Amino acid sequence: MGRVALRLVAGWLFDRRGHHRLTIDPACANTRAIRAYEAVGFRSVGVMRRYERGVDGDWHDNLLMDLLRDELRADDRPTEETTTPRDVRDIHGESWIDHT
Repeated sequence: MGRVALRLVAGWLFDRRGHHRLTIDPACANTRAIRAYEAVGFRSVGVMRRYERGVDGDWHDNLLMDLLRDELRADDRPTEETTTPRDVRDIHGESWIDHT
C-alpha cells in the first residue's frame, strides 16, 4: 500500500505540479521506509550526519534520497540500480558512501 501511495504522490507532483526532482530524508534507522522509497525509484544521495534530534535528546543521521521524473518506477520490484547507492564524492574526491 505504501509504495502505491508513494508512486501516486510522486506521479502527481511530476505530472500536475511540474516538479523534475523530489527529495526525501528518512532516518537511517528507518530501513522499512528506505526500502519502500527505493522500490519507487528513489536513490541514495548521501548521509546527513547528526541531522535531527530525537526524543531521546541524541542527534541522529538521515539519508538524503532523490528521484528524478524519468526515474519513477512503474512496478514494485527494486532493481540493483535502485538498491545500490551512487558513489557521491565531495570537492576533495572523498567518497561519502561507506561501501563496507
